[in-house]
Amino acid sequence: VVKNLTDVETLGATSVINSDKTGTLTLNQMMVATIYTGGSWFSVEGDGYAKTGRILSVAGAPVPDFTRLALGLVLDSDATVSDSGDVVGDPTEAALVVLAAKLGVDAEETRRAYPREAEVPFDSEYKFMATFHHIEIDGRPRVVALVKGGPDVVLARCSQVGGPANAQVPLEQAQAEIEAANARMGEKGLRVLAFAARYVEDDELASMAADPMSLVHDLSFVGLVGIIDPLRPSSKEAVAVALRAGIDVRMITGDHAVTAGAIGEALGLGPGAISGSELQALSDDEIKGRLSQLHVFGRVTPEDKLRLARLMQEEGYVVAMTGDAVN
Repeated sequence: VVKNLTDVETLGATSVINSDKTGTLTLNQMMVATIYTGGSWFSVEGDGYAKTGRILSVAGAPVPDFTRLALGLVLDSDATVSDSGDVVGDPTEAALVVLAAKLGVDAEETRRAYPREAEVPFDSEYKFMATFHHIEIDGRPRVVALVKGGPDVVLARCSQVGGPANAQVPLEQAQAEIEAANARMGEKGLRVLAFAARYVEDDELASMAADPMSLVHDLSFVGLVGIIDPLRPSSKEAVAVALRAGIDVRMITGDHAVTAGAIGEALGLGPGAISGSELQALSDDEIKGRLSQLHVFGRVTPEDKLRLARLMQEEGYVVAMTGDAVN
């Protein structure tokens, strides 16, 4: 007790808490919250990786055929999610599998029915993934390419929107609306993925086997999904308790500053969001002068976290760090 008394005394004098986001303030359970397809918006209910939840739309809005989107969700991913919510694989892909289940699609059975004939694995350089499958459409066997990735790179490879069940239109007629939808999701702190597809014609089958990347063009845009990492139920109250006790709370995370800012607002943190690159451009004195107006730090490095803690200490704060701390 005596040996640790100084620690207890310091903890009682804490004036600032620097918290990580993922898995600390949030559940680290990615979940699709929003769908944009066919020019319409849909919200998705649910909790983490539980496969239950409704797909809600605006009253009177036409409900599209989600088949093409569902095929992309499960065939363009490798994660598995058990009925009890256990995940094997990438958390973002797990969120896609869960959305497919909410749309009434079984991932494992669908993958078994339509095995991959070829694929372009995801790479951070080109920011998309493509898989190729034999699928019977309107009673006719077709080879279909399914693509998922960052909205900007996927849209750049699209030439039309819609089809095959609904009318196709040139991308130019809908591009502004799609880009606005992408921006709207980003402003809400969602991670956005785009889906597209195309038929592979018979004279392209040799190219599919030899160089599938060469066929990822002239795609038809399918839709966007916006993914959130839900807040822990206890996080908002924990922040409120700290603030009532006179302890300032800041969120310091590797996530994008816009995403982090939206979550910080939901938590009730103080004003001001800044990215790691912006932080690095500021001098120590400039940061000290702005500390009272900066409460969310996105895309930061472990070195940024240490620098912030040091500067706060130099200003007389007693600083606690929680979550990933300094990695």
